[in-house]
Amino acid sequence: MSAPSETSVRRRRGGIGAGFLVIFLFALGVFLLPFAFPTEGAIVALFSSTAAFSPNTPGGRPTAAMAVKMRDPGTIRVLVTKDSQPVATLIPTRRVPKGWVTSAWNGTNEQGVPMPDGVYTLQLAATSGQKGYNASRRVTIDRVRPPAPSLVVASAGAADLPTGTQCAVGATPSTYSRIIFVAEHLPGGRIINGPHFVTAASTYTWNWNGRARGGTAVPPSFYDITIETVAVNGFQFTASRTCWVGNLLGTISPTAPVPGEVVDVHLATPAGISVAPATRVTLQLVRRTGTPGHPGSVVGRAIGRPATTIAGHARIRLPHGVPVADLWIEARTAHGTALVAAGSRP
Repeated sequence: MSAPSETSVRRRRGGIGAGFLVIFLFALGVFLLPFAFPTEGAIVALFSSTAAFSPNTPGGRPTAAMAVKMRDPGTIRVLVTKDSQPVATLIPTRRVPKGWVTSAWNGTNEQGVPMPDGVYTLQLAATSGQKGYNASRRVTIDRVRPPAPSLVVASAGAADLPTGTQCAVGATPSTYSRIIFVAEHLPGGRIINGPHFVTAASTYTWNWNGRARGGTAVPPSFYDITIETVAVNGFQFTASRTCWVGNLLGTISPTAPVPGEVVDVHLATPAGISVAPATRVTLQLVRRTGTPGHPGSVVGRAIGRPATTIAGHARIRLPHGVPVADLWIEARTAHGTALVAAGSRP
């Protein structure tokens, strides 16, 4: 009998090697599968809870909500612990169907005694058939009302704002908070911007383009912006500020005039496009009694008579005897009104 050819030997060795490789990969897969596709989470799709609450505190969140979404019917138990020591049984061991299971902790122990401020743990244990799931969530009892968020409001023309922005409202919470901005009394109804979830000492700014819900420009006026904030432990803060929306921006030169000086008024759209030189413009000096975004009135009585001119030659003389910081220059066209400060205020 002839000896096997070199080619057949190579094929036989290759087949044996491939067989060992398949066996090795199968064994490796059996070992690694539980880690690559862990059974944790196979029966629980979601486990969430309130991060912080203020039980028995006026204005605070009274309970910590908890929700479990089961992928399959099974058994669950939820305990409240503190430093690994049991505090209360939120959900005793019981059978539950597929779907949502919810509960809430009121901040008391098994005897109904209110627990002190601090960090607690919700311990979930769930089973379904041979599958098991264990997880925990932290919840903080915090009965201290945090400081109110700080607010900064700037109107177009009174500050450098992003192109197209006519009102910028910035809110900086003292703790993790949910923030909603509401522009009130607009044609077509209020505009709601949010909610936005902002971390402590971070600023979220809403840049409003001065348009209503349908996308049309609102009439030139002062508009109320309400800021509604809910802190992580449930305390609410509400504040209102005013913004000037004129659909027209204006600057003056010289930028630091003196009483009695003639100033040129340069007009542009919120998009930064200069108004055509032949556009009819009405200029009116008025008393400045405040600043948009701050408490109190902003515009007082008119000073002198209005002057009608064109945008290419828009200029007006400031009155003697009136500090320039106490003057607005109203510049009106058929499409908007610019409220231009003649002088700066601290």
